Parts: sequence; C-alpha cells; structure tokens
Amino acid sequence: MHLQEKTVDQVRVITIGEPRLDSVIANEFKKQVFELLKTGPPHILLNMNEVSMIDSSALGIFALVYKASKKQGEFALCEIRKNVETLLRMTRLDQVFLCYQTEEEAIAELMKKVPTGSNTGA
Repeated sequence: MHLQEKTVDQVRVITIGEPRLDSVIANEFKKQVFELLKTGPPHILLNMNEVSMIDSSALGIFALVYKASKKQGEFALCEIRKNVETLLRMTRLDQVFLCYQTEEEAIAELMKKVPTGSNTGA
C-alpha cells in the first residue's frame, strides 16, 4: 500500500498511489489513513488521481474516515477518475463527500472552512 501525504496549512493531503483500492489492501489502507488522522491538520483530502477502481470495502473506509474527520474538520476527495466517479454517483456518496476536480481547488475550498471546535471568538 503506497500513500503519500503532505500538509498544506489546515489540509492533510493523502495521495493514494495504487490503481485499485479494494478488499486486498483495504485493511492496510484503513490502518495507514487512521494513523495519519491522529495528528495534523483538521481537514482530510484524498487525492484519487491514480485510483481507477474501488470496491465496497473502500467505500466503507471512506465513510469511516468521513465520520472520524467530521469531529475536527472536513473530508474531501479530488481528482476522481470516471470509473470511481460513476460508483460514487450510483451509491449517492458524491452527495455526502465533498468532491473536487483538482487538488488545488479542493485545498482552496477546504481552507475557507472553519475547523470544527475552532475558537473564532475574540
């Protein structure tokens, strides 16, 4: 399982370096992503540029990451390939998850969102 991660201000960008995100690597993917959630910025962005296939186990992990990240910030996907986009639409998860065309657009939009639990008072 190959993940690359970087932090851009309040956004943790995780790029999935695998063409398939399925039950074969789902547990390792979940373990690595949840390890990254323990520290760092409040918003989580999964860059899906290299992922051409996902299955229900990946969708389940996305839902778990979404739920966990909502405690501190936002969860989003970007650079989603057509096959994956079709599955997200069919399952209506495209209406649950924030989805962006590019990583740059996603970061810009996530930066506008105030993290959950932030103290915005003076």
